[in-house]
Amino acid sequence: MYSTGMSTFEFVIYFAFIMLCFGIRIYRERVKEQKMEIHQLKEENEKLKEAVRYYHEQRRSMG
Repeated sequence: MYSTGMSTFEFVIYFAFIMLCFGIRIYRERVKEQKMEIHQLKEENEKLKEAVRYYHEQRRSMG
């Protein structure tokens, strides 16, 4: 640490900056995964809604 001319305070600030960068990267990855999951769930929801509509239409035509 001292061989590079960094003080302890500078080292702590440097380390905190690196951890912040990694934290932002991890956060962005999680947000991207959550957006993809939301998109998949919306697609599934639409398919289920269509299936329910079809089911009710079949029951009406029989009943």
